[in-house]
Amino acid sequence: MDRTIFSESSTFPELLDTFHVSIKLEKKHAAEKMLREIQEQRKSIHDPNLLIKSALMEIRFSLLAGETERAETMFADFENAKKELNDENAFYYHCFKGHLFYEKGHLQHAIIAYEKAAEYLEELSNTAEKPDFYYKLANAYYHAYITSLSVINATLAIQEAQEQKQDYVLAKSKLLQGLNYLEWKDYEGAEALLHEALSYRQQDTGSEFNLVYMINHNLGLVYLRKGLPDTAVHYFKRAIEDQESSHYMKSLYYLAEALFYAGRNEEALRYFDIGFSISKRENNELYKWIFAMLHKKFIDRSSFEGVWQQGIEYFITKNDKFNVKYYSERFVEYFFKKGEHVKASYYYRLAIK
Repeated sequence: MDRTIFSESSTFPELLDTFHVSIKLEKKHAAEKMLREIQEQRKSIHDPNLLIKSALMEIRFSLLAGETERAETMFADFENAKKELNDENAFYYHCFKGHLFYEKGHLQHAIIAYEKAAEYLEELSNTAEKPDFYYKLANAYYHAYITSLSVINATLAIQEAQEQKQDYVLAKSKLLQGLNYLEWKDYEGAEALLHEALSYRQQDTGSEFNLVYMINHNLGLVYLRKGLPDTAVHYFKRAIEDQESSHYMKSLYYLAEALFYAGRNEEALRYFDIGFSISKRENNELYKWIFAMLHKKFIDRSSFEGVWQQGIEYFITKNDKFNVKYYSERFVEYFFKKGEHVKASYYYRLAIK
């Protein structure tokens, strides 16, 4: 069970380690409180390694808080100071640099930074860093579509998290491994892993991020791919209970799509209207295109091809590899059935880029 314990009598090194545990558990408010204590205690610290570690941890908190630009500025200042790093701080430096690159969408740079951090991993006296590190590396490989390496590192993350009873990382790693299996079209394996991840209980860790909604979203995807739209609807409805989550709009889209596939058109239109209205109100171009393409697929087939072609071109301009792949794969099937093999070949090449 993950626990974060902090008391006024904690030593500065203990405080830094507890601070990092809170960050990894995404306990933003608890970490924010500890940061103020760290900044106060730091005034009387003279050990250069501890001062460097505290500076790096503060950068990591900025990333948790979504302050990417601030973290980037802090990294630049840190690097300009040209501080000498011991093995522990070298690990944190490269690892947190990887986090920054990941948040900015620079996946290849993130992977390079993480792999550099891995060179110092075995030198750490604190083995509790291993589960989250392997998860972060596996996640970067997954989003870079290097599935085999994501599987290897997710397996390591699961093993380490089980050994160290880190429930939150264990659930995240099983979720990620389920997505890898989904990418491999091993739907049974993906389903089993995601149901295992559902055994995670947020209240046991105190994390402010409710992972269960995301697990439900991805279970919906598994059942949609398995051709079980009614079962998918059940899980997507659970996923949209969290309207503040980053995946809310995506879950709304898939819920409407699953309802259309299930022949429940009236209900599908209700969720379509909710999603499309939000995208227009918030001027969210991505989801305006996504819901417009859904409309053309199931409601108004006139100009279906033209809207989908324009939508895919929009995703290409935004370097949105996921949606280019997702819609191109469906266009391949559509044009192949029509016997338009030149167009099918074009979208096949887009899908595998």
